[in-house]
Amino acid sequence: MNLRERFINKIRGVYYHLESRKKDRDFMRNYDYEIINGTKFYYRPDELELTKEIISELSECVEEEDDDSFILYEDETQGIVFI
Repeated sequence: MNLRERFINKIRGVYYHLESRKKDRDFMRNYDYEIINGTKFYYRPDELELTKEIISELSECVEEEDDDSFILYEDETQGIVFI
């Protein structure tokens, strides 16, 4: 493979990487987040109202050593769920 082909392949790799990140950004565009005890909780404000009570309960559930982010949603049978 010559220098030109390697350069083109490298540009393709960057392009595909940026395209895959764009899909992530498009997905997360509908989400907002709240940072609680250093942990980021993503949620959809059109589906879940993050009240002071929910924030208080979440702050008791997570510690600084936990994962750095979760997604919140409301389940009809389980209530507020974070994964």
